[in-house]
Amino acid sequence: MSWVITQLSVRGVKGILDRAGDFDLAGGKSIAIYAPNAYGKSGYADAVEYLFSQDGAVEHLGKGGADSEKGGKHAIPHVLAAERDITPEVSVELYNPDSKVTMSSIREVRTGRVDAIPSELESIIRVAPAHRILRQHDLRRFVVDMNPGEKYSELSRWLGLEHLEKVLKHLTTTEQTLGRTNPDREIGERVQDISKHTNKAVEEYDQLAALQWCAVEAKKTLRRDISIDSLDDVGQCLQSLRERRDEIVILQGKVSEAFEAKRAIEEITSELPSENGQLQICETALAKAVVAEEQVEHIRAIAKNSIFQKVWNSAKDILETQTTDECPICLTPWEKTAVSSQHDALQHITGGLKSLAGLTKAQSEQKETYDQLTTATKDLITRLRDVETGAKKLSLNSIADNVSNLAEEIKNLLETGDSPSQLQENYKTLLQQCHQLFADKLPVVLHGVKIEGLPKPAKEIEETIEHIRMLKNALIRLAELQRESEEYRKVEQSFSAVANVIQESAAALVDEVIGTLRKDVLTIYQKVHPKSVIPNIYIEPDTESRALILRVDFYTLGRRFHLRDILVNHR
Repeated sequence: MSWVITQLSVRGVKGILDRAGDFDLAGGKSIAIYAPNAYGKSGYADAVEYLFSQDGAVEHLGKGGADSEKGGKHAIPHVLAAERDITPEVSVELYNPDSKVTMSSIREVRTGRVDAIPSELESIIRVAPAHRILRQHDLRRFVVDMNPGEKYSELSRWLGLEHLEKVLKHLTTTEQTLGRTNPDREIGERVQDISKHTNKAVEEYDQLAALQWCAVEAKKTLRRDISIDSLDDVGQCLQSLRERRDEIVILQGKVSEAFEAKRAIEEITSELPSENGQLQICETALAKAVVAEEQVEHIRAIAKNSIFQKVWNSAKDILETQTTDECPICLTPWEKTAVSSQHDALQHITGGLKSLAGLTKAQSEQKETYDQLTTATKDLITRLRDVETGAKKLSLNSIADNVSNLAEEIKNLLETGDSPSQLQENYKTLLQQCHQLFADKLPVVLHGVKIEGLPKPAKEIEETIEHIRMLKNALIRLAELQRESEEYRKVEQSFSAVANVIQESAAALVDEVIGTLRKDVLTIYQKVHPKSVIPNIYIEPDTESRALILRVDFYTLGRRFHLRDILVNHR
């Protein structure tokens, strides 16, 4: 149903006191008010906005009612209204041309928080809410000051499309997040590492070709054929190369403190983050300790009443060998006990004792797993302290501090006395930090450490070791990135499908709204300039970039200008 305003009356609102506030709008007439600035024109717009707003809010005023607990923005009655016995109110008469029905409504202007819309207007506002009344200062700021993105947001607010605007913003945020997590950039960097450490012999992600390169380079040093078919074989190859390097250095009698320190750190760096390394040992020990703890708690909950083991053992002996009329423990007749009979009492005690036996066994396993966790953790701390010592000898102070802090945090965590389940979150975090240090950061740092005075053959092996080690790290990371990339593409495709549907629907909705607005603009222009040729006015929304472009053909057909420029240069 469509309704048309045929009568409007404003009394006692802002500057509308003694001035005429009655308007006859029958027959499709409109209101035009001409006056200098500060002569009260906006009071009429405030009154109409107040009349049709759900909660009596008038955003333009920027003031709250005197007794408003919500701090909302409300229309303000004229200060002299009460003195002149004028009730501040806005009334309206609506006509429905389809049903030929006429309806009237009056809304008193209130400043308090209880300011419900008249019931007769409720259904109309629900179907066609009056979101915003635009004023000259709104339009000037919209056209002159705002960029296309701001125009789009403002128009969404005017037309009640704020939720759509939020959805489109969420799409943009998600798209940006996906862009930041795209693994392609790092994949490219790791492929560059392969090219660098194979001296450009392999320039793409080809694990087989990279492994063959490692085998050829190792053969030159070891002077024997070596088979490298997997990344595990690379680890064994590196160990063989280190042993050969150490043999040469020892034979030459030039073992230096720095060399020993680097060699010790290398061994720990290679072992610690490996599949069967100390970090994995600690993580496995933690998991077993948590499971054992949970098992004890589970059995304890079942056997919570089985606490008098010695008494129950004695009672069990009596009940199995003698027939009694009463409980041998509390001397209560059987029929008055919870179990009701000697037979049931014996079954209950037997079950309780079995639970206690299971609890004892579970507690023993719990202690064993906790001891294993403690031992594994202490072994890890020992390795960290060894790396700290070696790093100081190589003047790697930043690494030494980092490792020292990790060792101290792990030690303090273990000394808290917390159960495995209580400390597991922090424990896993520290293990992850160790893994990042030894798998990612430390290999790169060690690659930059050059030991002076090494025999030439040992120095050449050292360089080969560094290249193969860095190559192995690149291949491991690329394997991880490939898996991430596959999952990323799935998420990206799903998101794109959803985003396309939302953007297409949003574009259709906004285009429809803008099309209607454009027709209204042309109609208004024709009324204001009845004898002029109507220029081509373009209002172009872009929902994907959330921009609104305003353009107009000016002077000659096809010559298009930003509306902002027209207003600035020709106002």
